[in-house]
Amino acid sequence: MIDGIKLTQHLYIPLRDGMTPTKARAYSEDLIVRARQRVNYRVTEADAWELATAICSAAWTASEEDRRDPELFTPGLGPDARGWLRRMDRTFSYEDQAIISRWVERVYQQRVRVEAAQSLIKLDDPEALIGEARINRSPAHSPVELVKSVRKAANRTPLHSEVTRDYFGAKDRPANYRRALEQFREQCGDLEIGEYTPDHCWAFRNWLNETLDEKKGEPLAGQTKNNKMSAVSSVFGFAIEQRHRNDNPMRDVKLYPKGENRKKKRRLYTKEELTALFVDGQREAEWQYWAPLLGIYAGVRLREAIQLRPTDISHEFGVWHLLIHPGRGQRVKGGQSRVVPIHRELIRLGLIDLHKRAIKEKRDWLFRDVPLVEEPGKRFHAPDVEKLMVPSTNAATQWFGRYCDDCKVSDVNVDFHALRGTFITYGSQQGHDLSLRMELAGHSKGSSVHQTYIYAGASLKKLKKEIDAIRYPIRISG
Repeated sequence: MIDGIKLTQHLYIPLRDGMTPTKARAYSEDLIVRARQRVNYRVTEADAWELATAICSAAWTASEEDRRDPELFTPGLGPDARGWLRRMDRTFSYEDQAIISRWVERVYQQRVRVEAAQSLIKLDDPEALIGEARINRSPAHSPVELVKSVRKAANRTPLHSEVTRDYFGAKDRPANYRRALEQFREQCGDLEIGEYTPDHCWAFRNWLNETLDEKKGEPLAGQTKNNKMSAVSSVFGFAIEQRHRNDNPMRDVKLYPKGENRKKKRRLYTKEELTALFVDGQREAEWQYWAPLLGIYAGVRLREAIQLRPTDISHEFGVWHLLIHPGRGQRVKGGQSRVVPIHRELIRLGLIDLHKRAIKEKRDWLFRDVPLVEEPGKRFHAPDVEKLMVPSTNAATQWFGRYCDDCKVSDVNVDFHALRGTFITYGSQQGHDLSLRMELAGHSKGSSVHQTYIYAGASLKKLKKEIDAIRYPIRISG
């Protein structure tokens, strides 16, 4: 094959200018000989790539003298394919030389990029890969983005701890997720996120089945173990979103039966237990006195009680009421706001006087001595600040547990949330309207408009009548 034409023993030459068949045949043979001497074969793409690879390998190891040869190297562009072909004693048509030149440029530049990436990783300068200015670094300064860029250049996925850090920056998750992910790394190692397999996840599940609660020394409840496994699974889901891996190794790991959670069998407080907590028990701090009362007479959750602000108590529309809503430093389950009229017993015990005193003193929180903890501002409706001091639900929960033990109310099936259950049950027995009781407890499935304009539900006077109907078999001294 010469110049794309398959030549046999003779090349057809048209007779012209008085040429005889003998002269035409001789001329044909002469053309074939000269063509074969030129070795002008058409190269395929595979042949061109193979020649380009050989040229680039020779050029990469060339001496300094050869690098200064203008026939072998073009300044700033790399090896000259035509010069190297002449050195290799290979002759091709201009079209084939152009094909080989293109392949030489591609292969050489690819080699340059690989060498540059390797050198940048060694020099710790990944910014050059994306055209950014180099950062002056010291041993005490190692930005997270630097590590991520180097790993990306080296074609390695980030560590589980790095993905976890990004996960908490992008997602609003409870604090117990953080501890669950730390335990996963303790058991399975802080590997690259793409290296984990279902075997790692099953090993973590088996460990959860054998481990004990860090505080109580008891086996973990089924729901607790499922929550920890859900935390691990959600991070792998986030890694899929970030294109760090394509599957979730926790997907087929079996969860624990919900019935295995022994603590969820809550019951009502008895008359004796209510007397021990609210009549005989001594609560020192202001928030310690009022938070349980708000649980039993307003049905609020512990977080909702301690995060009240002075302005969350109002007398609009002629009825004193609590405004339970998400706000700066305040979180509400499901993000649903509601209005709870203040029970007459709370008014008798002095809650309104406390509210007026807090307004006069310009307090941030309704209770002066409520325990605070630093939390990310983004999680608590304060995106303008990185950190924010908010009431600590964990500290309050731990105190209530100790208080119950001091009052000899130590059954694990009654806790602060059981106060809310007692409020709902007594309301069911003594109230009149189921929909009103649901609204007071925050169980109403109202429309989005109702959740936005929380005063658009039942009238406060109807709610006030419903909540005042709740009476307990105890008398708390004011």
